[in-house]
Amino acid sequence: ERIKVEEDSVRNEARLRGILDSAMDAVITVDEAQRVVLFNAAAEAVFGCPRDQALGAPLSWFIPDRFRAGHADHVRRFGEMGAGSRRMGAQRIVTGLRANGEEFPIEVSISQTTAEGKKIFTAIVRDVTERRRNELDRARLASLVESSNDAIISKTLDGMITSWNHAAESMFGYQAQEIIGQPVTVLIPPERRDEEKEILVRLRRGEHIRHYETVRLCKDGTPVDLSLTISPIRNAAGKIVGASKIARDITEHKKIERQLRFQES
Repeated sequence: ERIKVEEDSVRNEARLRGILDSAMDAVITVDEAQRVVLFNAAAEAVFGCPRDQALGAPLSWFIPDRFRAGHADHVRRFGEMGAGSRRMGAQRIVTGLRANGEEFPIEVSISQTTAEGKKIFTAIVRDVTERRRNELDRARLASLVESSNDAIISKTLDGMITSWNHAAESMFGYQAQEIIGQPVTVLIPPERRDEEKEILVRLRRGEHIRHYETVRLCKDGTPVDLSLTISPIRNAAGKIVGASKIARDITEHKKIERQLRFQES
């Protein structure tokens, strides 16, 4: 019976090790002294530290120096609270430290349990470097769109407006909240409605349309000469789901052109 229990224990431990080493997130377990007792394969990859070096090392190895005292105190207080688990960094970015000295943003969930009368703490760590980079890229892009002097508009393939920057508000006289969700045809003179159908056909084929000169209408009905650059918008799977349009006011340019032609005639 004892041999059977030991064999079952070995099998269960091997099964648990297999599960932990196939996990996508880093899993680190530390004892009451905050020394590493478990370090899975994902933790090796995330922190760039071999398991045999991590085992027995202080958890502080993986935390930037300026955060170490605060982190140790946090874990101690968490242990005293008796809570089973807690998510860290829900309201802010937590910073990890790779073996090569590189700092990087992480999300951490921590749990505690008792083994042989002593507390052990397990942290599940997710590297959010790529997500954070994408968030910053989107923020920079949004800032560029809003600060642009050109009207930047996006629409669905059905021609419904989905975004509208400040320059578009100034150019056409519509506020974003009143125009988003409206068909783009509200900006197109009746005699030019066929243009939109042709543009949508070309966009569905994946074409980019550059420097397309046309006329659109402001909210008060005033026509404005524009040069349009239109590009398809694709989703994560590469499917075309909409279009972005950059509109530049060329009214003065067209006015000068007409004056020159009149003088020549």
